[in-house]
Amino acid sequence: GLPRSRAVSQSAWSADKQAVFVAQRQPVANPEPQDLYEVGTLCVIEQVVSSGNELFAVVRGISRVKLGPISALDPFFVATAEPLPEPQIQSPAQVNLSRQIISEYKKAFDLGKSMDFLVFMRLMSGVSAAELADQVANSLDLATAIKQELLQTLSVNDRLEKVLQHFSHEVKVMDLERSIASKTQAKFERNMREQILRERGRTIKDELKKLGSDESEEDEDSDLGDLKRRIMGARQIA
Repeated sequence: GLPRSRAVSQSAWSADKQAVFVAQRQPVANPEPQDLYEVGTLCVIEQVVSSGNELFAVVRGISRVKLGPISALDPFFVATAEPLPEPQIQSPAQVNLSRQIISEYKKAFDLGKSMDFLVFMRLMSGVSAAELADQVANSLDLATAIKQELLQTLSVNDRLEKVLQHFSHEVKVMDLERSIASKTQAKFERNMREQILRERGRTIKDELKKLGSDESEEDEDSDLGDLKRRIMGARQIA
């Protein structure tokens, strides 16, 4: 919805479809250069849809970049961007960390974490350690500042370790929430059963009381009838 964001997306869409996306240090309506982080992501804009004053874009990250001096402010920020390369050699430590992350990712999926199914299938089919760290980091429910820290972590090993730490914590929280919900549901169902049984017991007692009362009335009617017959018989003799 920001004017500069709309302008740069539309300009890139009509040109080479590439733009650098950076996060704000604090969410403000009209950010200035000092409000932006210096490390961002070079992206390809794959789809753009306008809706009123907002623009929805599907973007795909290409690489990490570091912004140079901003040379223009309007209609959008213009700056140089230096790619930040990361090592492509996969070490045994990365393989081990990747396996642990995949295991936690599966647990999160089984626990009902909302995630893009196509991304899930892609990660299950096998990707590089760097892409795995980035894709899983993207699915984490973290504050912008923490995600920015992950973005600025160029060491793949360090990034995998941080992502594993955050994701393991999130999975533990989800598991605890499910356990609490299950116990709460079980307690609710137990209380409902007890309440139904108590209500059923009261109903049975009430019905038994009614039956007892009816039998007493019948006995009383029988005694009265017998007494009347005796009185009538005594009168006739007199």
